[in-house]
Amino acid sequence: MNKQISKILTMLVIACICVTTVGAEASASAYKMFMYKKGVKVYREASLTKGKKHYTKGTNRKDEATQYQIVKMTGKRIVVRPQKGYFDSADPYFLKKKITLKLSKKCRFYYTDVLFPLDGEKRKYRRVSKKSVKKYMKELKIYYSQIENAGKYYNGGYAGEIYMKNGEVVAVLSNGGD
Repeated sequence: MNKQISKILTMLVIACICVTTVGAEASASAYKMFMYKKGVKVYREASLTKGKKHYTKGTNRKDEATQYQIVKMTGKRIVVRPQKGYFDSADPYFLKKKITLKLSKKCRFYYTDVLFPLDGEKRKYRRVSKKSVKKYMKELKIYYSQIENAGKYYNGGYAGEIYMKNGEVVAVLSNGGD
């Protein structure tokens, strides 16, 4: 009984830390990829995006809403929804329209939030594995009815900025916010 209570309390604390890209529905093991520990290698955004094109097709560039929500990933393809705007000041929401992109074998996923160290004003990212992202998405898929927001828009899930090279997605940078 004490172990169950301890597990529940741990999950609640983690859910409070990860607001934007992490839904409270996934298990504690799915949250491991979002944790920052001292000594973990982190990367500056400039080094991750150098030589890559920022993909913004279908998004609202005027309002700097250029993220994509990842809907599905297979070995060679990734299905995403483009960002339409923000609600509650900083939380992104996404269109129903889906876009399918080619996924490079060398594609890397990165994550950051307010707990990660800053280099002056520059944000740093931690690398997360494709397997971790898929596991998180699989656990969250059960609750997709909760992700749907106001009929024609979606929020939550795993989302980030997409960078491409030679017509393939090579990097996804996700900012978990606060």
